[in-house]
Amino acid sequence: MLARPTGNRPRFAIVLAITAVAASAVAEDAKPPKQKMLFDLFSPIMRDIGSFNTQRAEILSGPIPIKTNKFVHGKGMTPATARQWNVRLGQSKFKITIDDEAENWTIADSLSRVEQIPAVYRRCLEVISEEGKTGLTFYKGLGGAHGGQDYINVEPGARALCMVHEAGHCLEQRARNTVTNILVQWQEAIKQDKIDVSGYGNQNHWEDLAEFAQLYAHCIDHVAGKGMKGQLQKLSANRFRLWEHILQTSGALPPLYLDKVFGHLAKDLGKGNKEKATILSGPEDVEVVKYVDGWKKTPVSGKQWMIGLGQSKFKITIDAAVNQWKIEDAMALVEKLPPLYRRGLEVVSDKGETGLSLFDGGSAYGIPEMIGAGAGVSPAVIAHEIGHVLDQEARKSDKDIMGKYVLAKMRDNVHTSAYGDGPIHEDHGEFAKLYALCLDAGTEQLAKLRELSPARCAVWERMLVLTKAIPADKAETKLDFDFDGEYKKWLKRDEAMKPLLNEVNENIRVALAIKEGKE
Repeated sequence: MLARPTGNRPRFAIVLAITAVAASAVAEDAKPPKQKMLFDLFSPIMRDIGSFNTQRAEILSGPIPIKTNKFVHGKGMTPATARQWNVRLGQSKFKITIDDEAENWTIADSLSRVEQIPAVYRRCLEVISEEGKTGLTFYKGLGGAHGGQDYINVEPGARALCMVHEAGHCLEQRARNTVTNILVQWQEAIKQDKIDVSGYGNQNHWEDLAEFAQLYAHCIDHVAGKGMKGQLQKLSANRFRLWEHILQTSGALPPLYLDKVFGHLAKDLGKGNKEKATILSGPEDVEVVKYVDGWKKTPVSGKQWMIGLGQSKFKITIDAAVNQWKIEDAMALVEKLPPLYRRGLEVVSDKGETGLSLFDGGSAYGIPEMIGAGAGVSPAVIAHEIGHVLDQEARKSDKDIMGKYVLAKMRDNVHTSAYGDGPIHEDHGEFAKLYALCLDAGTEQLAKLRELSPARCAVWERMLVLTKAIPADKAETKLDFDFDGEYKKWLKRDEAMKPLLNEVNENIRVALAIKEGKE
């Protein structure tokens, strides 16, 4: 007779149960960590954008009354009356329209929002302001926001983040006019990247694109996005590549490069200069140092002259190994520089310094004791190196002057050259060169440079005053912008962002480790 089962489980069953639980735990541990969405990884810096955009919009005309139609969710198209302005921000001109029912929303409120939009996204404002379109339009009671290449409509009070999301739709549609399968390519990019952008983006691939456009805007922000563009590219390389292709195809990229506007002037630099250099003394045999291969010091023998040009006196030193250049060639070189740039040659010609030093080969550089260059260097390159010299000299009077130049670059929102896209001091050297070209070419070209890059002009002219290259009353670029005060605010904001940027970088480190199967 079999014994009746009791409530106690047999011993072997207990062992099996324990084994099953342990196996389950091992299996759970064996599962790879869940990959977070991009919005989660970057969330510490995704509070707002454009907190330190310093360019200001200006009203060109308006308001004028217009009749329009607004789409209200649940009601369809509804007739509306509104006021419309023509506006300029940086190099972009566009329309802003405000629904008459939005009584508490002003044009000043609207301008403050568009000023936060990254410069590259302003292309969407131009697109939606073409003939027959109403531009960026604020409608009361809209029930949300919607956008494309024909319109961007938002509620009064909408944040710049909302507008940037809609800009994603606008620029994608404009690019699709040329590349018809761009959304199909985006679907493939989503599959290849194997990481979600956001929950909202998971609705469909075009919302995924617009959400990525918003995230990209954060990552190119002057302060909040420091170093983040490269990090975004690591995590979502295929979307990143395709989004920048969309920006190019839609006309948002490439940005304005000043050397494309003024670079042709280099061939005529100094043609109108009449003053001639003279030898005041020399040559004297000297031992000097040449910098090569990452600032490695190399001693060389050379000959040195003291030169007079106008009211300036400075040294020219020529490496003994240089056979193709004579002192007359070097004098002809400096004669082509604008007169105020001779101050840079004076600064590097004090006791123990070697002035303009021409070596056998090597790249050009400007440091406190010399302007070094290979024989055959152009006067435009010398102007670039004088920029470095006068920047370093100006720091003796204003240690924060290069920090203010950083703000100027932000405010101008244009590039100097591809070479200037590197370290900020190279942007400055390139600007010093472009200023020399425009100064030499005449008032029309200099006025154009001041229009395209007024903030850099203001800081460069301040450097020229501080280094005694020009008197204070010759610094003609005037701006309604407090560089000293704004620089202090920028430093404070930059310091506040550091822990948040560190948090994002740690999030990304973990995410990349998960992606590579290391965690």
